[in-house]
Amino acid sequence: MVSFGIEFLANEPAHKLAELVAFSICGTPAECMERIEGLVDAGVTQIIPGSPLGPDRVRAIKMIGKEIISRWRKE
Repeated sequence: MVSFGIEFLANEPAHKLAELVAFSICGTPAECMERIEGLVDAGVTQIIPGSPLGPDRVRAIKMIGKEIISRWRKE
């Protein structure tokens, strides 16, 4: 069985996890928007969603479109 969750991170050294978090946008839609707003304020003009998207990739992609991209476009 293939898993797309975060279980693979359990055995990673702390410094690798810190690097992952530094370049990740993750959490609730509100937490993601807060992180995106900070990146936009810092001059970022493009954000590309990618893996890992969790165990239900279709649901995650739909949520990104509905809860993140649609809100970001309005601002």
